[in-house]
Amino acid sequence: YTVAVTNEHGCSATSAPHLVAVSSPPTITSDPASQNCCLNQSITLTISSLGVLPLYFQWYQGFSGDTSTPVGTGSNSLTTPPLSEATSYWVRVTNSCGEDDSTTATITILQPPKVTSDPVGSVICAGRTTTLTVAATGTAPLLYQWFNAFTPVGSDSPSFTTPALNQDTSFYVVVSNLCGSVSSDIATVMVLQPPEVTAQPQDQSICAGEMATLTVMVSGDEPLHYHWYNGSTPVGADSPSYNTPPLAA
Repeated sequence: YTVAVTNEHGCSATSAPHLVAVSSPPTITSDPASQNCCLNQSITLTISSLGVLPLYFQWYQGFSGDTSTPVGTGSNSLTTPPLSEATSYWVRVTNSCGEDDSTTATITILQPPKVTSDPVGSVICAGRTTTLTVAATGTAPLLYQWFNAFTPVGSDSPSFTTPALNQDTSFYVVVSNLCGSVSSDIATVMVLQPPEVTAQPQDQSICAGEMATLTVMVSGDEPLHYHWYNGSTPVGADSPSYNTPPLAA
């Protein structure tokens, strides 16, 4: 503004211009964004705002408008402490002309994987398969990778059917998600070798009324059980040798 001053003799003077500055209250142009966070990790929230400087920032824990729990350091960004549960934050921006409140930003906690039931080893006969299963918790999606020693096997599934096995073999599974991975205990599949007759019982000649002793030799994983037969009739005890009764024919 300027002002002009005159008198009755027609003399006049004009002042220098003077500026009247008009300040505006702050306006938040970008609210803090809700985000996901892994268990016991920190996350940084940021806002953008306009308004006459200086601008002052006060962050709060809770929902927008709840000023009972102030946090932060007076900056347009806030780095949270390590979080173990879902937590909400918002910020109030002020200057000499007023204030503006942000919307609420909620931090959702993602749980890392945890094996709750390890795969259990089993005993199978050579040439057969078996199915191993793991149970795990954690924020989905959970990914599963089975291993035989250091070799990946199987598909992305909590269960794994082995190929036909001919020797003892160990397996484990790694469960992973966005927040990490965990390995199960090792499950060993023990493979039993079937019995194999290495020495057959031999034909014998005896006199009428005498007994004969028949013997077989076998290899294979213990315990081995023996079932002797006369034709289709079971006879004898569970033993690699069999004493016949006195025979007349």
